[in-house]
Amino acid sequence: PAQKSVKDHGGEYLAAGPGTRVAGNLPEGPVVILRWESMEALQAWRNSPEFQAALKIGEKYAKFNIVAVNGVRQ
Repeated sequence: PAQKSVKDHGGEYLAAGPGTRVAGNLPEGPVVILRWESMEALQAWRNSPEFQAALKIGEKYAKFNIVAVNGVRQ
């Protein structure tokens, strides 16, 4: 459900899998990087019923750290 909701709301998966620690601490488990056109698009997805339903299911099985950052124009 989560992957479909990302795609349906205009998000794009850029990377997913185990992280490799270069320096500092790395959270346990997989790392997923998503891309959105804007913070507003991200917030619309985050507030959507689809995301809320997927999050409720996911929280039964995993801990999440969700962080948003502004991209760098190229």
